[in-house]
Amino acid sequence: MKSGLYITEIIKRLYKSDGLKAAYPDDAARLRHILEHQVYGFAPSHIIYSIAIAYIFGFDKAAQTISQKHFVDIDVMEYVKKGKLDELVQERFGGR
Repeated sequence: MKSGLYITEIIKRLYKSDGLKAAYPDDAARLRHILEHQVYGFAPSHIIYSIAIAYIFGFDKAAQTISQKHFVDIDVMEYVKKGKLDELVQERFGGR
């Protein structure tokens, strides 16, 4: 992630989706679910990480209480070059 703009657009679309509205009618619960379970990001440096986190979570004080564990400041280039990106994703996020 760079600025957080792309991830924020994904968050907005998920937030407005009929399926998630039905599953999470409460706006705050829906936003929390999206940020804690549906979007993930790697930032190549701490400064870019800080910018992206401020953009993604800085819009509202309540959003700042949502876990940010799915957003990390790790430059993935070396992992990609070594073919180890999947391992990093598993290690950091435990995904599929």
